[in-house]
Amino acid sequence: MSMPKVLISRCLGFAWCRYDGGIIPDEFVQILGKYVEFVTVCPEVGIGLGIPRDPIDLVQAGKTTDVYQPSTGMILTESLTLFSRKFIHSLPVLQGALLKSRSPSCGVGDTKLYASKYDKQPSGLTSGIFAAELTRAFPGLALETEDRLLDTTIRQAWLNQVFGEASVPRQLRK
Repeated sequence: MSMPKVLISRCLGFAWCRYDGGIIPDEFVQILGKYVEFVTVCPEVGIGLGIPRDPIDLVQAGKTTDVYQPSTGMILTESLTLFSRKFIHSLPVLQGALLKSRSPSCGVGDTKLYASKYDKQPSGLTSGIFAAELTRAFPGLALETEDRLLDTTIRQAWLNQVFGEASVPRQLRK
C-alpha cells in the first residue's frame, strides 16, 4: 500500500516562503513526513508575489471576498482564484491537507476578514481563497491547520481520517 498523500503549506517547514521571508519549522510535520507523501504549495508565490512580500488582506466585496494588497492597491482575487483552481485540479488523489492558519490564502476559517479596504480592524473570520477552493473541490477532505493540530483530540481525528482515507481515496469534485 502506498503512503497517504497530504497537501501541505510550503511554509510549514519546506521553504522560506512566508510573506516575511520566514519558515515555520513544525515537529509534528517532520514526524508525519516519515509516514505520508507531502505535496507542497504556496499560492502567494504561485501567483508571482515575491519573498518577502507586502502582506495581503481579505476584504468583503459585496457577496464575495477580494484579496487586497494595501501597499500597492492591487486586487489579486482573480489571479489567486485561478491559480488555486488550476493547482487543485492538477493534484493527485489526496487523503488530507494541512494548511497554514490565519493565512489569506491558506487559512481555514481563521483568517481576518475586513469590511472594506479602508478598515484597520477585522469584521470577522473566513477561510483563505486557496483553502475555500480546496474545500469546494474535495468536500469532506481531512483538512486542518497546524495550529488546530496542537489539540491532541483534533490531531487524532485528523490522523484517523488521513490514514483511513488511504485505502479509500477521495476523488476531486469536477
